[in-house]
Amino acid sequence: MLSTFSKFSQICSKTSFLAPMLARNFGGVPKSEPNFLEMVGIYFEDASKYMKIPKDELELIKVPDSTLKINLRVTMDDGT
Repeated sequence: MLSTFSKFSQICSKTSFLAPMLARNFGGVPKSEPNFLEMVGIYFEDASKYMKIPKDELELIKVPDSTLKINLRVTMDDGT
Protein backbone atom coordinates (compact mmCIF):
# COMPACT_ATOMS: atom_id res chain seq x y z
CA MET A 1 0.00 0.00 0.00
CA LEU A 2 1.37 3.40 -0.96
CA SER A 3 1.82 6.07 1.64
CA THR A 4 -0.03 9.35 1.28
CA PHE A 5 3.18 11.12 0.31
CA SER A 6 3.96 8.51 -2.35
CA LYS A 7 0.52 8.94 -3.87
CA PHE A 8 0.88 12.72 -3.76
CA SER A 9 4.35 12.50 -5.29
CA GLN A 10 3.12 10.30 -8.15
CA ILE A 11 0.26 12.66 -8.92
CA CYS A 12 2.48 15.76 -8.79
CA SER A 13 5.27 14.19 -10.84
CA LYS A 14 2.84 14.21 -13.74
CA THR A 15 2.41 17.95 -13.25
CA SER A 16 5.57 19.47 -14.70
CA PHE A 17 5.64 22.68 -12.65
CA LEU A 18 5.44 20.81 -9.32
CA ALA A 19 7.99 18.11 -10.06
CA PRO A 20 11.15 20.26 -9.52
CA MET A 21 9.76 21.68 -6.26
CA LEU A 22 9.01 18.20 -4.96
CA ALA A 23 12.46 16.94 -5.92
CA ARG A 24 14.16 19.79 -4.10
CA ASN A 25 12.01 19.77 -0.97
CA PHE A 26 11.22 16.10 -0.49
CA GLY A 27 13.34 13.91 -2.69
CA GLY A 28 16.74 15.51 -2.28
CA VAL A 29 18.50 17.75 -4.76
CA PRO A 30 19.69 16.01 -7.91
CA LYS A 31 23.47 15.68 -8.15
CA SER A 32 23.45 17.73 -11.35
CA GLU A 33 22.40 20.86 -9.44
CA PRO A 34 25.02 22.95 -7.59
CA ASN A 35 24.93 23.24 -3.82
CA PHE A 36 24.42 26.55 -1.99
CA LEU A 37 28.10 27.56 -1.96
CA GLU A 38 28.48 26.77 -5.65
CA MET A 39 25.37 28.85 -6.44
CA VAL A 40 26.81 31.82 -4.54
CA GLY A 41 29.98 31.50 -6.60
CA ILE A 42 27.98 31.40 -9.83
CA TYR A 43 26.01 34.51 -8.87
CA PHE A 44 29.22 36.27 -7.81
CA GLU A 45 30.82 35.52 -11.18
CA ASP A 46 27.71 36.71 -13.04
CA ALA A 47 27.53 39.95 -11.03
CA SER A 48 31.26 40.62 -11.40
CA LYS A 49 30.80 40.91 -15.16
CA TYR A 50 28.78 44.09 -14.61
CA MET A 51 31.12 45.70 -12.06
CA LYS A 52 34.16 47.75 -12.96
CA ILE A 53 36.42 46.12 -10.40
CA PRO A 54 39.78 44.60 -11.43
CA LYS A 55 39.86 40.80 -11.38
CA ASP A 56 42.61 40.67 -8.74
CA GLU A 57 40.44 42.74 -6.36
CA LEU A 58 37.45 40.51 -7.05
CA GLU A 59 39.50 37.50 -6.02
CA LEU A 60 40.33 39.25 -2.73
CA ILE A 61 36.69 39.78 -1.81
CA LYS A 62 35.43 36.47 -3.16
CA VAL A 63 36.72 34.45 -0.21
CA PRO A 64 36.41 35.94 3.29
CA ASP A 65 39.41 36.13 5.59
CA SER A 66 37.30 35.25 8.60
CA THR A 67 33.75 34.60 9.69
CA LEU A 68 31.81 35.58 12.78
CA LYS A 69 29.45 33.05 14.28
CA ILE A 70 27.10 34.16 17.03
CA ASN A 71 24.28 32.54 18.97
CA LEU A 72 21.38 34.63 20.18
CA ARG A 73 19.08 33.44 22.92
CA VAL A 74 15.48 34.11 21.93
CA THR A 75 12.78 34.01 24.57
CA MET A 76 9.42 33.12 23.13
CA ASP A 77 6.13 34.60 24.32
CA ASP A 78 5.36 31.45 26.28
CA GLY A 79 8.67 31.75 28.19
CA THR A 80 10.53 28.92 26.47
